[in-house]
Amino acid sequence: MSPVDAIILSASVVDTKALLDSTVAALVSGLAVTVAFSIAIYGVVRCSDLRGEHRPLAAAAAAAVAVVAGLASLAGMALGITVMIS
Repeated sequence: MSPVDAIILSASVVDTKALLDSTVAALVSGLAVTVAFSIAIYGVVRCSDLRGEHRPLAAAAAAAVAVVAGLASLAGMALGITVMIS
């Protein structure tokens, strides 16, 4: 088998478009979940700081941001697991 035949055979075995689409989707979703979780951590820390400064309304807003970002992070993880299983 010549090297050209091997390249043609590998091109027919590997669907490079599907592989590229999968790689891009994994990168984007991984970044999105990471950013959402980072915002959740920031919200928790900011809530704690604001409670220490006796600013309950701002602390509640930071807690709400933390909860929403945490739920978004969990939803992204659940979606990823669902996609992997199906």
